[in-house]
Amino acid sequence: MRIGISTIESGTRLVAPAIRGTGKPVIHSPYVPLTIAALTEDTRVSVKEIVANLSEREASYVLVGDYGAGKSMTTREIFNHLAARFQQSKSRVFPILLNLRDHQGQTDPVEALERHARRIGYDRASDLVRAWRSGYAVLLMDGFDELAALGWSEKSRKLREIRHRSMELVRRFIADSPATGGVLLTGRLHYFDSPKEMIAALGLDWAFQVLSLNDFSVEQVQKYLSDSGWNEEVPAWLPSRPFLLSYLVSSKLLEDVLSVESGLSAAAGWDRLLTGICNREAAIEAGIDGDTVRRVVERLGTIAREKPSGVGPLSPSDLISAFTQVCGYSPDDRALVILQRLPGLGAAEGDESARVFIDNDLAEAAKAGDVYAFLVDPYTVRLPPELGVCLGELGCQSVAHRASGMSEGQYVAAAQQAERIGAPLVADIVRSMHIAGIPLTKQRIVVEGVWLPQWTFTGESVDLSMLVVRGAVVEELLLASLLDLSSLPRFEECSFGKITGRAGPDDLPEERFQDCEASAYVVTAQNTAELMRVDIPLGARVLLTILEKIYLQRGSGRVQGALYRGLDGRGQAYVDPCVELVRKHRYAVQGGRGDSAVWHPVRARSGEVQRMLASPIREKFEILAAAWELDC
Repeated sequence: MRIGISTIESGTRLVAPAIRGTGKPVIHSPYVPLTIAALTEDTRVSVKEIVANLSEREASYVLVGDYGAGKSMTTREIFNHLAARFQQSKSRVFPILLNLRDHQGQTDPVEALERHARRIGYDRASDLVRAWRSGYAVLLMDGFDELAALGWSEKSRKLREIRHRSMELVRRFIADSPATGGVLLTGRLHYFDSPKEMIAALGLDWAFQVLSLNDFSVEQVQKYLSDSGWNEEVPAWLPSRPFLLSYLVSSKLLEDVLSVESGLSAAAGWDRLLTGICNREAAIEAGIDGDTVRRVVERLGTIAREKPSGVGPLSPSDLISAFTQVCGYSPDDRALVILQRLPGLGAAEGDESARVFIDNDLAEAAKAGDVYAFLVDPYTVRLPPELGVCLGELGCQSVAHRASGMSEGQYVAAAQQAERIGAPLVADIVRSMHIAGIPLTKQRIVVEGVWLPQWTFTGESVDLSMLVVRGAVVEELLLASLLDLSSLPRFEECSFGKITGRAGPDDLPEERFQDCEASAYVVTAQNTAELMRVDIPLGARVLLTILEKIYLQRGSGRVQGALYRGLDGRGQAYVDPCVELVRKHRYAVQGGRGDSAVWHPVRARSGEVQRMLASPIREKFEILAAAWELDC
């Protein structure tokens, strides 16, 4: 009995349709081997081992991973190997892959297989059923976290009960599968509150091994993008989640991000990524659009700001509250499923029912959403009165990126209205204004009693002299050597964990720092003035200043013209040949062209650049040796 090969989806698109008659799948995305490990022990497992055990019916698996970890990509690879073994007569079993999102509301395995046959255009559905019951099929079920239980609209029901009800189809498949039939299940690691709940809800027995996927390494990121046709270096901000990388490649987002002239590549990238992943979630359920999902995630980011950690924990009531605040009504059954699988959320330690943002950068991009919404419409947007921790650098960059084109007057009006909500929102707005390059010179604004993780003032910083920061705690204040200190805000009675770029209080103007204290002052050689005094040839010194500027702020990038600043005429003559060395030796990625070119740091080179700046020894670094020769 010859059974046609099934299909597989990766993300929301059909990427491996079967060609009837040959069964040969059409692959549109490359596969880079991921690290697969046993969930409870330090044991690695390869795709080949999984395929062999499934083919020989020696084991069944649950493959779990966080959002975008590559579960569908890995399942597709397993499917292809199983199909190849069957077609080459190396195995008597063939794979059937069910995308569980296509089987919402179903509880009968036979009906699910028949629906699957219709979806792939296979006209002998009964063959699939008989083959499965006879042990001639390996059953792959992708996305147990994408099932919804219908008819459970009573919100007093526990979410755990809803999840258990949702898994009825999976439990019946496992219970009815013959002992000689292998099974592979995939889903998100933290969809269930605990491994114990997962085992009970899925109906797992002793034959199942639970495996976990890890993120790409730097080398795997490079290989994945290379196989996808991207041969440039990897920007420092780029996420290492396979799905997010796949989205970047398929949407041509890399080219878009690297051409952003403002240098806010991280903010631009995360803005587009957040839109893409929320649209993906919305595609699971009709009636909930991607913009709504994004606004719910952003509201959860705002709620997370009230927590000590800044990323959670978020209780089930927080999830429902965020949805209700955004939509104006309580979530129904299908919306509850989306709330359980919102992108970027995982289980919180010590509280199985709570969730946290699993990626700090994603959390920052989400937190920026409500601040941007308030900035656009400060008179009607409602935000919680206690926002807690201020936005980080990436969060403020994200606000500035989305608010591109707004004037000083609009920022000031929003800051004034923000005073009725709280100082953290005022601080977010003025810091975003600073990053956007908009000065504060027409209206005095006071920010009191906030806690800031970091505040950076570069040589290109705009005038914030009308801003007063009073009674604040700033973990780190970074002051560039060429900064005009009269443009700084007026800090009054503030405490600084560290002030980088100044040797002590005598290096700070008294009119800008009143009754302030700092636990530490740090002077490094990593600024233009200091680097130009290093006892090495001028060409090598200029190279170090360029690398320092490009790598100073993670993901921010540097406009070509900024690379000349702080150098005299002799030094500026070396900029172009040094930039060419940086490009040739792949220490930076260029976005834009000509005077508007922006140079972005390369993730894999960060450690090497730090070592070079700390100890610029010619023999250790090929690029430094090349710059050394520019003086010959």
